[in-house]
Amino acid sequence: NRENTNKTNDISYRRQLRDQWWSVLAYLSRLAAAQAPCIKSLSGPVDRILGTSKTFLIADHRECESHRVKAGKLESYGRITEALYALMYTSTILPGSTLLTTVIDPQWKAFISQCQLLRLGHDGGYLSRLRNKCTIIAPLQDIHGTAHLTDCPLSSSEDGDDSDESEIKLSAPKTYSNKEKQGGNKRNPDTLGGRGSWNASISAVAAVIQAVDKVLSCDKGVKNAFCAVRPPGHHAGNDLHAMGAASNGFCLLNNAAIGALYAHHHKGLKKVCVVDFDVHHGNGTEDILCKTYNPAFFYASVHAFSRSDQSNGSVYPGTGEAVTTPDFGNVLNIPIKPPVSSRSFHKAIKTIVDALRKFGPDLMILSSGFDAHLTDPNELGTLVGLDFYEATRTLAAAAEMLCAGRIVSVLEGGYAVQTMEAVRMRCIDAEQPGVAGNCESKESLSDSIQAHTQALAEAAGGFF
Repeated sequence: NRENTNKTNDISYRRQLRDQWWSVLAYLSRLAAAQAPCIKSLSGPVDRILGTSKTFLIADHRECESHRVKAGKLESYGRITEALYALMYTSTILPGSTLLTTVIDPQWKAFISQCQLLRLGHDGGYLSRLRNKCTIIAPLQDIHGTAHLTDCPLSSSEDGDDSDESEIKLSAPKTYSNKEKQGGNKRNPDTLGGRGSWNASISAVAAVIQAVDKVLSCDKGVKNAFCAVRPPGHHAGNDLHAMGAASNGFCLLNNAAIGALYAHHHKGLKKVCVVDFDVHHGNGTEDILCKTYNPAFFYASVHAFSRSDQSNGSVYPGTGEAVTTPDFGNVLNIPIKPPVSSRSFHKAIKTIVDALRKFGPDLMILSSGFDAHLTDPNELGTLVGLDFYEATRTLAAAAEMLCAGRIVSVLEGGYAVQTMEAVRMRCIDAEQPGVAGNCESKESLSDSIQAHTQALAEAAGGFF
């Protein structure tokens, strides 16, 4: 019996020692791939053999719920519910390649509060006004989420009008008007919330910073990440009304841009790129990272665009023309006349990949908006879940060659939630195979996110 016990203990010890060596080898291969371009292509096969790399999935529904928005608005808490369903499904079908958490680490919220990270991207006056405004919201407005958080007095560079007229039109329409789909304006802001909105915004940034840190440190084998957060951020610029936009488009703090700034200034990365495939142009991200030329950052966006003099009217925020910054080599805008089709979308993604090869990023951050989907109430695209899956595969394959597969994806737009009956009525007749089901009218935001995160998890596992 003693001999058997000793043999058992010896086998157990050897297994532990083997696993530890495999972990060390995996970490060293990732570290070498990040530093040596000649062996970056080996990181995928090595990860697949070792079975150690994972996709970090984070969605703290409790923090997101504190950002109350009036019922009937496009940007609602139901989006996080849909996202959580998608992340749970992805972690179920790919348990060995995913790491799901529903709690944001408090240390990162404390880190953001203690350092000047937010001021790297946003004007100090804008931040203080936004924080103070959230603290003085009336109780009734807080309960119903009807306070206008980004009207003109928030800006340190605009005079604005602080009259009571900025608080009119509080009743939500039953259907979404063209004005709401195109964004608000200075007299009718579209970014609503309550007292908890500032905390929710800080938590969203903290989730992204936590994801960036895990990816760069290879903590628990994390190779890429997806952050299901709200409020979104890519319309929030250095100050209010970035690049002359009429409103802030549901955004308070720019999660993706601050994540890029953190990676550069705090983690020492030389080059960081942000790829934005939301159907709206990320004017805030371009304003923060690329207002002047900075070789450390590259911003690429594929989005719907039309001028106000055209029959369909302008697409919010009205920025993102291909010739917006002709002299800057760190911006690539690919505008597409709506509706965004599958063919034009994938062609634009390939163009972005070609530009990324020239830039050579150390980290890729995705502003992942799913509002170009066929069932989205914005009605600006005809994409389905399979399109987001294929686009993510293309970007992940590029990241594998360029930055050892290091990707941090951040949720931006996407409003086709199950509770919107109007979305259910807009359907296509023919059934087509998709990633998370078929592409009939049953697809919602959760299907798009599941397709996206499945592609990320498969990339982490070295499946392609």
